[in-house]
Amino acid sequence: MLKRGVSIFRGSKTFVEANRCGHVAVAPRCTPKRLGLVVENSGTTFSRGCSVRYKCVQSRHYFGWFSERLGPMSATKRPIEEVGNVKPHETEEDKRRKLTENKERLMREIHNAGRDQDAEKAVGLFDRALDLGYPLNQKALQTILHLIAGGEEWMDHLYLSKEEYDSPEQKRRRSLSARDADIYKYLKSNSIEMNEFMYTGLARIATLSGNPEGALRIANDCKVKDKGSAKAKPRLRTYTPALLGFCHAGNLEKAMEVESELRRLEIGLTEHEYRAMLSCATRTKNETYGTYILECMLREITKVEEQTAQVLEEYFNMKNEILEDGQDGNYVV
Repeated sequence: MLKRGVSIFRGSKTFVEANRCGHVAVAPRCTPKRLGLVVENSGTTFSRGCSVRYKCVQSRHYFGWFSERLGPMSATKRPIEEVGNVKPHETEEDKRRKLTENKERLMREIHNAGRDQDAEKAVGLFDRALDLGYPLNQKALQTILHLIAGGEEWMDHLYLSKEEYDSPEQKRRRSLSARDADIYKYLKSNSIEMNEFMYTGLARIATLSGNPEGALRIANDCKVKDKGSAKAKPRLRTYTPALLGFCHAGNLEKAMEVESELRRLEIGLTEHEYRAMLSCATRTKNETYGTYILECMLREITKVEEQTAQVLEEYFNMKNEILEDGQDGNYVV
């Protein structure tokens, strides 16, 4: 026999009540075979031979028919049903676990957006996190910044024709890039430390917005931050947006200032940066800086790509026009 007040299932808060021996069932229910009842909190003792149907009110399971003599109790899990408008009780631990699962799912979705290079999805997840009050960590925010800055192909957005710049796709991309202010505000309000990758993303957005001066200030801020944090140590990619932005705008003087700053930081340039500076020197017909760039390339680059070879041809042909005053004769690299 079950004793008064005994719990019929481990972890359950449901108690039993008999429908025989002079006791009244709480919610009796007739079936073609026998009489059943819905059990609620009770402390009534069973008499041997009772036939009872149990339905769980406060736990997560539905208990089936037990043996007529209350032998070994076996339960079958079934969908939860509301009984008397009573819903299953959700503890604080359950709420915390559910909240943690939702946060982890959101982080995974942001990671997947970064893998798929989907900036729109990443920004949508950022807005969703703000609405639900889910905190975002440094890794998630740097992924979103990287995507709205153009991702791995960000430099392709720098060299666009007027038709491409005015296309709906580019307008949508610029609207996403404008969300950098919201992300920066979130970083500051939540005291999240910025690393070098975040500074790089902000510098790329500034350059793509036509503000290489702002990109240079951001890179210099990263240099200042480096004194207190090893994670913010500037790299070549931190200054590349400013250097390419000045070259694209035809401001070779400022581009060479960036190059000098990289030299002071003992950061070497690659062929791509030299090609951009030499192309700018060709367009501006600046032979002084052009000669310096060629000397640097001669020391640091052993083999050039086809695009660089074309820029070299353009530079030497420009120089030939200056020396020969327009006479025939072209250089071929």
